[in-house]
Amino acid sequence: MSIYSSDNLEIIKDKYKILFNVLQDVLCDTNEIEEIQSKLLSILSAENPDEVSFIFDIRNISLLNIYKYAKIFKSFFMLNKDLFEKAVHTSVVITESTLIKVVITPIVKLINTGKPFCFCSTSEYANKYVEDKRSELLAGRKHQEDPQKDTDYRSYSAYDVSVEDLD
Repeated sequence: MSIYSSDNLEIIKDKYKILFNVLQDVLCDTNEIEEIQSKLLSILSAENPDEVSFIFDIRNISLLNIYKYAKIFKSFFMLNKDLFEKAVHTSVVITESTLIKVVITPIVKLINTGKPFCFCSTSEYANKYVEDKRSELLAGRKHQEDPQKDTDYRSYSAYDVSVEDLD
């Protein structure tokens, strides 16, 4: 499902993943950014906690524009920090630029404090990382819901236990 689409940026929601795909190295105007922020807030407010993963494909963006985006979105993430902590489980940034990694690391930490995060260079690895982390999340939830399910409770008689002499 397309959340937002322009010549510069495409945002797609696929089940529990939200993909931000920067198509061109052009900064969106203020109206576009406000529209994106509004749509994100409505989607995240409707989701169950820990159900959404963000994938940011920023391979086509320059250091200058990523710095500008970081400044714009920093205040947005700070204002909505509680919502992002509740709704975002995993974040992945697709880039090969070390400088861009340095610029956006503090911003990503605002989105998902203590939650899975990685940088990678391909969308295939990003999707695999999200799938793996989602599997871990669901397995953890399943264990929390029924912790006794994985435990083997057999009744043992005292006569069933053998003791070996180690001497």
